[in-house]
Amino acid sequence: MKIVVVLAAALVCAACTGQPVPTTTTAPASADSVTRAEFIALKYRLESLQREIYSKNLSDKLALHDTAEFDPAEQSFRVLYNDIGRFAIVLESVAPQADGVRIKLRVGNLTSATCNGGSVHVQWGPRQPDASKDTTGDESTKWAADLKDADMQFTESLLPGKWNVVTLTLPGTPPEKFGYMELSKLTTDQIALYH
Repeated sequence: MKIVVVLAAALVCAACTGQPVPTTTTAPASADSVTRAEFIALKYRLESLQREIYSKNLSDKLALHDTAEFDPAEQSFRVLYNDIGRFAIVLESVAPQADGVRIKLRVGNLTSATCNGGSVHVQWGPRQPDASKDTTGDESTKWAADLKDADMQFTESLLPGKWNVVTLTLPGTPPEKFGYMELSKLTTDQIALYH
């Protein structure tokens, strides 16, 4: 740290006086001094740590969109990331289907590739309890236990730059009990790029 402060001060002084900055330095004789080799090693370590922090921040930003939660009563879109890009998703409609519900999603492919088929992990169930009223956590625990989940396949092509319709059937939850859905792990079977 002392060597960095000394070098910074030398640069400022040289800039003020117009004198050239020396390109080589000799290590001071004191025991807490840093040699040039140690200084270079510290510099590279600092750059490496900066890259790690940038990478961690980027992955944290991506992690914010690795799941998308939906309330069937709301008409809004969520963004879901996967290995090839981002997808905007809207829960468009819910209809009864045997012992469950058939949901229609509009999936906006924000990439420049056509994605042909794939799968998505779906978790669904009753409406999430109000956390401010669930002081003991019992309602949230019961709600979480009632959730169902499955990996769902879809065969539709997701055309680039367009809204695409994907239909999924979620068994075991009648429409009147369907109040929550979470999508994650969106994968694609095949991508097509144009040349």
